[in-house]
Amino acid sequence: MLVASDGTTIDDSFSYDAYGVMLGGNPTPAGPPPTSLLYAGEQFDTDLQQYYLRARFYDPLNGRFNRTDPFAGNPQDPQSLHKYLYCHANPINSIDPSGMMLGSFGFSLGEVLFVSAIMATLSGMVTYNYTGSVKAAVIVGASAFVLSFVALGGVGLTMAAITGGGAVTSPYLLNPNSWQEAESMLGKVLQLSKNIQRFFVNEMTTYRIPDFVDKTRLIADSKFVQTLNSTPQLKDLATLAKAWDIPLYIYVRVGTHVSGPALDLIQSTDGGVIRIFK
Repeated sequence: MLVASDGTTIDDSFSYDAYGVMLGGNPTPAGPPPTSLLYAGEQFDTDLQQYYLRARFYDPLNGRFNRTDPFAGNPQDPQSLHKYLYCHANPINSIDPSGMMLGSFGFSLGEVLFVSAIMATLSGMVTYNYTGSVKAAVIVGASAFVLSFVALGGVGLTMAAITGGGAVTSPYLLNPNSWQEAESMLGKVLQLSKNIQRFFVNEMTTYRIPDFVDKTRLIADSKFVQTLNSTPQLKDLATLAKAWDIPLYIYVRVGTHVSGPALDLIQSTDGGVIRIFK
């Protein structure tokens, strides 16, 4: 479903069968869709009539990939031995954003959310029992959820989980008294120090200072706003993320509205929006 930038008007909607064939026929070069991000939020190539899933292309007409899975397979999981099958023939409950996710790791979206929530709960309980501090338990629980979710699901599953206005909601919510405290808490969640380095965009004429940067993992920024819009700063952060081939994650309040253009911009980096602040 496409929503207008004001968040109130539905511009277009799409329906698919279980394997991603658009009801009424897939788009063509002569009749392109208003967005290339279609089934499961993945990019559809109108010329190939296939979805780009990083490692391989996927053909929704036959539910198969265009080439063999590089993963050899697990004898204890016979379906993983099939070299072309999409999502273990179970696309209703699973996705494969990497082109080899289920074949390699065996995690569906529901499993990743479930495991991440369990890790968050257990971590929070252990921390509280050990320290007696609710604040410490919340920070550790939120850390466990975010890190487990990204580690188990990868960027593809993170994007597939974006719902409810464009964000995943952590089961443990941080309650900072100021944006400075929010940054401090988020740093503990991500296990990263606050970034103070300038990173230049646009031929050394414009620079940005993201809240947190790990050039091997992610760019992270916190936003205490009522509406997350596609601002020049957000566009520059997305440009940096794409240049470094890492995802951009934006952390917001539970009640923050995420505009369509902002969500599209963040999705273009394979990143996501996480509601983590009360």
